[in-house]
Parts: sequence; structure tokens; C-alpha cells
Amino acid sequence: AMTNDLAARIKSVVADLGFSCIELIEKLGLYQQHHHDQTLKQELETLCHRVIEKVTSILSSFHRQCVSSTDLLR
Repeated sequence: AMTNDLAARIKSVVADLGFSCIELIEKLGLYQQHHHDQTLKQELETLCHRVIEKVTSILSSFHRQCVSSTDLLR
């Protein structure tokens, strides 16, 4: 049950990461055209932080899965 919950969580966070990356790429395209727009620059910084948080969450989930798997083998 724990493995299924963790797998569902990883799947959800990876999907969220994908959407965040798409949004980041779209904003980067806008920023390329309007590179003096400070509001857009702030949105890009926020999106970059969001992507980093998602990646960190995914890595943390993988780490927990590895620890759980190791505990099961003992």
C-alpha cells in the first residue's frame, strides 16, 4: 500500500513538474520578446523556484522509495 501511495505521489508531482516546465518555457518566450518587463522577470523567478521545488520533491520521493525498499530487504 505504501509503495502504491508513493508511486501515485511521484506520478502526480512529475505531472505537476511537466506543467510547470511548460509554463516556464512559455514565459521565457515572452521574456525574450519583452526583456525589460520586470513583472515578467519576477514571474520567471517564481516559476524557476517552483520547478526546483518540484524536482526536489521528486528526488525526495525517490529517496523514500529506496529507503523503503532497502528496509523490506532486511
